[in-house]
Amino acid sequence: MFNKYTTVLALCLCACLSAVSLSAADKKDDTEEVTTRQLTNQAYMAGYRQFALGTGLKVAEYGKGPVRLFTAGKVGITPEQAAEYVNIGEQVLMGLELWTGKQDMFMPRTKSEADAYCIAIVESDAVFDKFLAFLRSRGTAKTPEGHDDLAKAYKTIGGPRCFFTTAKKFKPIAKNWMANEIATLALGTYYYERGNNMPIWLNVGVTTEMERIMTGKTLIMKVSYQKNDDAIKDATGNWAKDFSTLLKKGPATELYTAHQAMNMDLVGMSYNQYIQLWSIGSFIRAATAKGSKKSNKFAKIIKRTANGEVDIKVLVDIFGKSDKNLTNAWHSWARKQK
Repeated sequence: MFNKYTTVLALCLCACLSAVSLSAADKKDDTEEVTTRQLTNQAYMAGYRQFALGTGLKVAEYGKGPVRLFTAGKVGITPEQAAEYVNIGEQVLMGLELWTGKQDMFMPRTKSEADAYCIAIVESDAVFDKFLAFLRSRGTAKTPEGHDDLAKAYKTIGGPRCFFTTAKKFKPIAKNWMANEIATLALGTYYYERGNNMPIWLNVGVTTEMERIMTGKTLIMKVSYQKNDDAIKDATGNWAKDFSTLLKKGPATELYTAHQAMNMDLVGMSYNQYIQLWSIGSFIRAATAKGSKKSNKFAKIIKRTANGEVDIKVLVDIFGKSDKNLTNAWHSWARKQK
């Protein structure tokens, strides 16, 4: 069984021991949190239940706290497995809180299901396609225009505080999905409730770092607008080692500066680009996720960018580093990763 106390300790150690010493030029001692709207998962989860009821699929629910797991039909997850997966999700929230100085930035407002982070599974790919069509027919989810229908292709769709996929997709790497998606939902909700999207380096790099810490491997790859089959094909599950190796080889055409990596957009990316995007997010987290409340620079980065400030300008302000110096510090850190 998953040991939550061991995991919390590991997250604490990772936040402290991997911290990179960078000079700070942050002139803002405190950043106001401004909530412009409140998001709930009610529309999506109501759709999930109504679809299941209309198609004769029994819904099972696991967890009563901030993270909940749902199955529709014959998914094949035991209550013991479900409890373990929910526990992993809850540890992810605790990890995010530790990294940002225990400020309750990511905990749900209430104990109701509407505010919880929900992972919902359906029994087959065919059922998922029908469920996706059902959500779109209700106007809950939109049909993509002008690009690939990645939700249907990859059998995954995310909504406010919720994520849906199939048993075939979820079960082989369930722990990875729980770690990565709960981190994504928690961070994404924080940004969306303040009227902004989280930076891609944070969406990809920090959530992947959480997955790597919690499971030992990186297996979830996020895409935008088109499939990244080549990147997925080359993935090994250990981006830290792969990027360290790439740095040691030093092919100039494959390497990006910190600011360039932060500006990547996930469209048609190669694996070498992915591992740099993952790495820069992990590095920024490692360099700033220490201290509590006013002294926590990672929390400041999140709050200020969630309030609409440009992420690169915020990092320059907080680090006091040029792109060149930040890149050198990042690459120096990355070479030591295993």
